[in-house]
Amino acid sequence: MLEPIVDPWASIIEQTSKSVKRYSQVWHGQTTASTDYFNFNRVRERYNNENDPVDWLYLVCRCVKNAVRFNVGGPFTQSHDKRRLGMAPDKMALAVEGV
Repeated sequence: MLEPIVDPWASIIEQTSKSVKRYSQVWHGQTTASTDYFNFNRVRERYNNENDPVDWLYLVCRCVKNAVRFNVGGPFTQSHDKRRLGMAPDKMALAVEGV
């Protein structure tokens, strides 16, 4: 029952370097890359289809009030907070590597 919450964290912790690098790509992509790939809604759609743990981490850090919401069918549904960009990659690296 807790797998949807625990599994992404386990993956991020077990693959720290890979996760930090990927998070940085996603985070920087929201302002510098193709909006088709890094747009919040695209990341959310990609997470809902592929369950990528780094996409999940980005969504949690970027969603409104960090209030994670899923619908009855399971997909992540919360919208993004337009006032902020989420946790910066350097700060995220310290948090992930400190676990």
